[in-house]
Order: sequence, then structure tokens, then C-alpha cells
Amino acid sequence: MIHLKKLNQIDLPSIAEIGAEAFCDCLTLKQVSILSPLVSIELEAFKNCCSLISVYINDSTNVDILSKHISKDKIKISLVV
Repeated sequence: MIHLKKLNQIDLPSIAEIGAEAFCDCLTLKQVSILSPLVSIELEAFKNCCSLISVYINDSTNVDILSKHISKDKIKISLVV
């Protein structure tokens, strides 16, 4: 999914891993919904996603995994039950 310039939102209903540079340079990506427990996010999965403002998750363990890969001061992580 590298360089999908016009991607605004993505819903990941059943995924265990987000690969390296999966959303790299998705400059218009604003929202990500991760609806299953993550095992890992590889390096630079969200590199240069400068428009990303919110990530919705439904598993609290995802917060720790996401925190290593995105800036929590710029991006809101919301736990949705």
C-alpha cells in the first residue's frame, strides 16, 4: 500500500500485523480503524502520514503497540467498545 496518495480513511476489520511502510507517504490519510487485536506494526508503517489525526481501536493492547509508531501528541487514539 505504499504511496496511496488519495487514501483518506482505512478500516482494518481483521488484521494481526501492519507491515513495514504499509501506509508510507499516504499524505491524505486522516483516520484508521483497527478492529482486531494487533500482534505487531513493522517499521515506518505510518511514515509521512502527516494528515493522520485519529486511530480507532477496540482492543486496549493495541494502544501500546501503536504508541511506538505514531506520535500521540498529534494523533488521537480512541478505544471503541
